[in-house]
Amino acid sequence: MANDVIQFLEDQHLEKPIVIGHSMGGKVAMNMALLHAPLDRVIVVDMAPVKVKLSSDFARYVVNMKEIQLANVKKQSDADAIMMKAVPELGVRQFLLTNLKRNASGDGYSFRIPLETLGGSLEKLGQFDFVAGQDRYDGKALFIKGNRSGYVKDKEEKLIKEFFPQARIEGLDTGHWVHAQKPEEFLQLVTDFAVEE
Repeated sequence: MANDVIQFLEDQHLEKPIVIGHSMGGKVAMNMALLHAPLDRVIVVDMAPVKVKLSSDFARYVVNMKEIQLANVKKQSDADAIMMKAVPELGVRQFLLTNLKRNASGDGYSFRIPLETLGGSLEKLGQFDFVAGQDRYDGKALFIKGNRSGYVKDKEEKLIKEFFPQARIEGLDTGHWVHAQKPEEFLQLVTDFAVEE
């Protein structure tokens, strides 16, 4: 996936972009940096440079999104009502439902992401194939973790610095969905980092 994004940047003639990724996107951002893509800086949200077993929450989200799609909901509020059973936290539901789009026919909603592909790839999403001390990115990096998430443990901060020596690590009082649970604080961290010299 990182190679696909690198190719997209090249195709679009984007020079030295700032790349940001959350969770699986954070893995993509780290991979891009460690593959030496020409980045200005990288922002990784609630993911560490380690192999992880993804929480069962992700599989539950995909199953629930498939249920919504099969229900052929006519209103977003109907999708929210179905999702509420599996995802009680409003901010997480709202974030997941941003992937919902009106069908081309206009008579209902479906998800814009390939749920079958995503569901079938969850096992692979936790992989990380780089070696500390051997692979590194010397550019600017910001890691934003959810202090209540568990995806970036305190002991992994040293490992982050081995891969990303210039990394700054910030924590917000959130679970895994940092940007959905503390959007203002998250945006401030990202904006400040993006404009700093």
